[in-house]
Amino acid sequence: MGSFQGHILPGTFFLIFGIRTLYKLLERYYLCRKVSLVTSSTKDVVKYQFRSTLTYRSAVCPALPFEEIGVLCSSLLGTLGEVITGFDSSGHFITTNGHHVTMYLFFGIASFLVLLQHYRYPVPANCDYACTCLAFGMEGLLFYNHLHGRHHMDIQVHLFLVYTIFLNTAAMLSEMLNRQSVLAAVARAYFTVLQGSWFYQIGFILYPPFGKTWDVDDHGQMMLVTIIFAWHFACVIVMVGLLATVAHLRVRMLAPHQVIARLENDFGFMKAQKLFKKHENSDYMIMISDEENE
Repeated sequence: MGSFQGHILPGTFFLIFGIRTLYKLLERYYLCRKVSLVTSSTKDVVKYQFRSTLTYRSAVCPALPFEEIGVLCSSLLGTLGEVITGFDSSGHFITTNGHHVTMYLFFGIASFLVLLQHYRYPVPANCDYACTCLAFGMEGLLFYNHLHGRHHMDIQVHLFLVYTIFLNTAAMLSEMLNRQSVLAAVARAYFTVLQGSWFYQIGFILYPPFGKTWDVDDHGQMMLVTIIFAWHFACVIVMVGLLATVAHLRVRMLAPHQVIARLENDFGFMKAQKLFKKHENSDYMIMISDEENE
């Protein structure tokens, strides 16, 4: 990551997954809200009550875990890039790259466990949230201990990143404990997007591809960096509002039966019903064969 490209790559990953999560959870919230407004059935209101998930299904092909596969591939790509560029001229592996490899490794493990959960392997409940929280926690720990002997501005921008990472972890823990809270889910996605945008900003501050370089020891420029960090918070809030507006308008255009179909796919009820019927039929056939043998 000691380059412009090295900060743009993880920033792109966090931005893509964060923005997608923001839109999908807001869409789910408005879908659930519309069901509660148009139906008089208490059963349907309870069944389609909003609850967050770590990942969200694709509307085009809900059976395939595109998001989980994307995170796993991103982790592998990041690890490969750090390993390829991690050797100095004498052939020794650079410790800094080892930090980055470890960070990607934890996200890879978390995405693999989420994949197992998608295919209904018997993993403990909330294991996906717990492992992803661990991955973010390890990321924050590694970056916090990544700053010894650096320039003041270098330390500053990475400390802001560490603050964002730990806020992201806290939001994810809050979401895990309260899956019906849309605010907790939005907070988790919000800090994921903020982390991605700040990765970009670090790249432009420390390794500017054009223009003048920053004076990494100038107090006035360090104060400007703090203002820019605050602007990132504001810009992401505006983006949340825009995504919420788009999701709300799209849901308003849907008929009630389309809303139900979307939620059936989103929550995976159809897949669960098919699996239940499959197991029910297989149990029935076993029972018949046992009776015939008797």
